[in-house]
Amino acid sequence: MKARHVAWLAIVLAMLLAACGQAAPAAPTQAPVGAAPKTEGTAKVEYPTMAFKAGTPLQEQHNIGLALAEFARNMSETSGGKATVEIFYNGMLVTGKTELEGISKGVVDFGSIVSAYHAGELPFFDEAALMPLLYNYKSLPVLFPKVKSHLEQELAVHRIRLLAHYPTTVGFFFPKPIDPKNPDFTGLKMRSVGGGMTSMIRQFGGSTVDMPSPEVPVALRTGIIQALGTSYMTWSAIGIMEDVPYAYYSDDFASFTLLLGMSADRYAQLPPVVKQLIDRAALASERWIYENAKRQDLEVMEKAQRNPKIKLHELTPDEVKVWREKMQPVYDDFAKRYADKGAQLVKFAKDALAETSK
Repeated sequence: MKARHVAWLAIVLAMLLAACGQAAPAAPTQAPVGAAPKTEGTAKVEYPTMAFKAGTPLQEQHNIGLALAEFARNMSETSGGKATVEIFYNGMLVTGKTELEGISKGVVDFGSIVSAYHAGELPFFDEAALMPLLYNYKSLPVLFPKVKSHLEQELAVHRIRLLAHYPTTVGFFFPKPIDPKNPDFTGLKMRSVGGGMTSMIRQFGGSTVDMPSPEVPVALRTGIIQALGTSYMTWSAIGIMEDVPYAYYSDDFASFTLLLGMSADRYAQLPPVVKQLIDRAALASERWIYENAKRQDLEVMEKAQRNPKIKLHELTPDEVKVWREKMQPVYDDFAKRYADKGAQLVKFAKDALAETSK
């Protein structure tokens, strides 16, 4: 029926109804062409009730502890309290050496993976995650997505799915001052947290001793070590600030030594809605740590500044350049030993530095 005929009939009908004292019915409202039909609201996601366990060998106030707490909070809030995560800190369920086994065998549903504990099992991660001055706090989020697949390949051997990474910043702490314009660790026995830091200390003339954080205070006071590289949080938390009061720090000492993982088999068995919940909560916790980890570091530095015995030195851009140039043989060796993976990391890291320094 042509449009003008429809209009004419409508007019006639209106006149007839008006004559009978009735109002004409309102014309139906038509949606614009291409518009989506109106709905009463987005369908609510229904989550099953699930209780999870998470574990780490580190303390609650460590970056990984804070990240796990944020992850658990996101899981609960997004699911309306149906997905809960109970966290076990300080090695209650998994120690450093049992992190991988604890995750893959389901001792915990979610677990930390700290690079320093797995040099033999995850060699690429151990070295790549702590390669001082190759990347910094600003360039790391640009770099990580480009090398993530290499870490996933290593973890897949242990049937572990990578969920998130968490940045941390390390410093170097000495009993006496060093010259930051010509860094020389000759004659010093230093505790290293592994990876590229070990190579750095040796490149700068020092020797390294590996040990867990709780053993560091006694080692310093008995002469087993004289200095160390570690996170700001550990320097503060284990009570050694006055033992090694000369602190040299920089955002260019950033690392990604902390990962969050889950059993790949356990993940595969979950309903799609729960997988999506976990992935989103993990990403949210990663973003939260990037925003809040620096605040934790600043609190440590403010505490240090209030102690007149402690001397802080933040590397200047020129000093960073000197330290980085001295590290070049370490980068070259890493790239050679890990072939394409190593060379890609070094290239991607330098590209990320250039991109984020603009």
